Amino acid sequence: MIPSPRVLFTLLASGLIFSSSALADTYYDTSGVTNNSGVPIDITYWQGLRNYGNSTNLFFTGTASNNTDGLVYIGPITGVGGTAYIINAPGAATTSLYGPDNLTNGDVAVVGVYKTGTNATNIVHGTIGQGSLSDLSTGGGIWTTVDYTNATHTYVHSMMGGYAVGNADTNLLEDPTNNEHAFIYNVATPGFEDVSFRFATNIISTTLYGIWYNGGTSYTLAGGYATLLGGPNAFLVNWDSSGSGTNAFSDWASYTNVTHFEGISSVTPGVYTLSGDGPSSLLTVSTNNDGTFDSGTLQVLTGPGGTNISANSVYGTNVVGITTPGSAFQATVSPIPEPSAVALLTLSLGSLVLLRLRSRVHG
Repeated sequence: MIPSPRVLFTLLASGLIFSSSALADTYYDTSGVTNNSGVPIDITYWQGLRNYGNSTNLFFTGTASNNTDGLVYIGPITGVGGTAYIINAPGAATTSLYGPDNLTNGDVAVVGVYKTGTNATNIVHGTIGQGSLSDLSTGGGIWTTVDYTNATHTYVHSMMGGYAVGNADTNLLEDPTNNEHAFIYNVATPGFEDVSFRFATNIISTTLYGIWYNGGTSYTLAGGYATLLGGPNAFLVNWDSSGSGTNAFSDWASYTNVTHFEGISSVTPGVYTLSGDGPSSLLTVSTNNDGTFDSGTLQVLTGPGGTNISANSVYGTNVVGITTPGSAFQATVSPIPEPSAVALLTLSLGSLVLLRLRSRVHG
């Protein structure tokens, strides 16, 4: 597998985001994911999740076969009863798929990375494959290599609405902790738009992991950034594809409770769910009347059996990723009550406890 860069793993506490452990996470393993012959597939990582067309199934992407093959699975969050496909970029020695997308003609798109060799110093190429699942899994479809200028590693993480996002670097080894350059890539007329968090100085790394198409020319992007003196932090920003340069970006928002966002979805217009790390979590963010983002509600994910996890992608309240040590998982996270309701409940319980203590103290 070609690992996706991570922007350090430090949690900076903040009182701006209401935080709670998720109330009723339901975790599933990958034992039910099989090939067409019913044989379980060796799944290394889940790295992408989206709805699949107009069906009730979900569209998973990841890595299989001991870090060698790209993987697509169409099925329920449980991982049971769906269909799996091995999909590799043409001429690749190793392929890893990150973010899936549904195309308007009924075909699909997968994005990710590939290498033509297996050494750690081999160039990592970004890639986009488009076509039917049948074509893509049998060596067909339309494939595009996405290499950022002068980069040794180009990671394409997510695609939606004709644009893809990712990051690139010029380090000799994979998975660097700095020198990351985030970009938006125009699929139809290939070209890169650089992205860097606007309201911080001395930035040493910026990553983009998620893109969500809101309709028209409106997109919302999710990622992370780190500076010489602080961070890393997660961020959100709105982007207008019809705009130019810095004027195309608006409503920047930094979240210091999470080191970076890895996935974004919006099942309800104006409400975004984001999978994040540092800690692994599900963050629900709403847009305000002026288009800006609120501080959000953070639910920390403990992982199956209390294990450490990386929440790599999200659709609604469904989350996929990997555990430590590495094994893939799927999860459904139950929404927590609105912050105001929880606050009132906590205040009420606190008052009862205080009254109880007072009665005990004073006999």
